[in-house]
Amino acid sequence: MVTLPNIGLFDLGLGVTYLFLIYFFAFRFQRSKVEMNKNYRFFLIGLSSKIIGSLCFIGISLFYYEKGDTFLYFQITQDIQEYLFSNPTEGLQLIFSPYSKLASLSYNPLEVYDYNYERGSTWNFSRLLLIFNLLGGGSYLVTSILLSVTSFFGLWLGFISLTKLYKGVSKYMLVPFFLIPTAVIWSSGILKDTIVIGILGVFIFAFINLINKKKVYLSAGLLVFLFFILQVIKPILVIVLTLSIILWYIPQIASSIKKITHRIAIRLVYIFITLVVGYQINDVLVDGNSKYKIENLFSTLKGFQTFHSMDVFVEGQSNYTLGKVDYTFLGVFLKIPESLNVVFLRPYLWEVRNLPTLLGALESLVLFLFFIYIFYTVRIFFVRYLLSDRIVLFMIIFSLIYSIVVGISAYNFGALSRYKIPAIFMFMNSIVIIISYKNKFKVNRSK
Repeated sequence: MVTLPNIGLFDLGLGVTYLFLIYFFAFRFQRSKVEMNKNYRFFLIGLSSKIIGSLCFIGISLFYYEKGDTFLYFQITQDIQEYLFSNPTEGLQLIFSPYSKLASLSYNPLEVYDYNYERGSTWNFSRLLLIFNLLGGGSYLVTSILLSVTSFFGLWLGFISLTKLYKGVSKYMLVPFFLIPTAVIWSSGILKDTIVIGILGVFIFAFINLINKKKVYLSAGLLVFLFFILQVIKPILVIVLTLSIILWYIPQIASSIKKITHRIAIRLVYIFITLVVGYQINDVLVDGNSKYKIENLFSTLKGFQTFHSMDVFVEGQSNYTLGKVDYTFLGVFLKIPESLNVVFLRPYLWEVRNLPTLLGALESLVLFLFFIYIFYTVRIFFVRYLLSDRIVLFMIIFSLIYSIVVGISAYNFGALSRYKIPAIFMFMNSIVIIISYKNKFKVNRSK
């Protein structure tokens, strides 16, 4: 049985000590960098946002929900740590054993818990969390803070890369990176989402470098490492990122060739080769019976939908439905508009059942008003700029694909508020860039 962690004087004392050290070095770091790059004036704001988000998450989880997968991850990590200290040799063997080998070991920390979460990625994340738990002295509070700070550094890499590339957008880009309340809260605690959003920040850093042919070896190595981490804790994100890169690259294939028939032919060959190679890579990366194998993806989406509709997940939550879904390519395709609507514009205010969902509904309302503003101010400039900027184009493609996957599989607004964070993150960053450059274009024309 999973028990709620206690936060006592030891936790508070260690937490304050860590916070003092974090802010001491963060302040010195910001001061040393801000003269060379003015965008570093936002360093402490971003860091504080993640730490406050972590504390809010702890408060909501402990005193409002009083349950959740965050406590399961922490409990499993605690069990691993205790076993490591009592049996160092067997403990190390346990830590480096994949989920498929746990049943053959003398101790399996997962078998005592009756829970509904995906066990393979749960095991992988719990092992990763052990690093932070050891540094945090076994404290839930301190482990949460350290995880959120690590996530921040990943986001900061992405933030500083984008603001260096797009001049004059830093104060607006603070919003998608650090100032969306639900995103900050649900990606700053002991959850996979905290690692995922930090990885996306590093991904942006490496992606921009590769496009601009800077730090190529470092960036390529980072991408391989990031994809490995995602493969073990969030495999669906690897598939979405890969598909996004493929679709993003198609318009650039043979763009210098003038004859349109030749361009189309070369792009079709690229698509065919990519599909064949991608299928083989997918077959190697995942187990033959894995739900993330390409031929099982639609049944996996159906499984997610059923999974998140279970009573244990919808209790106290606001659940939603897209109606009857045929989990085939055509069936999913027909649900794309509803999936996008649920990710970007729902929950509606009248669908609220609890306080966290109310926060999500208010954000959706603001996003809806933002869409109206974009429609009346940007219009055709949106399409023109989108086609001319490779980075913005990739972020939009990723956001749309991931939104479709999330919208058609979450089925309750509690899960949705967490799962849609990467999609909203990428989408808002791209919109901030487009609007900023639209305004600059307007100013230049008026001169």
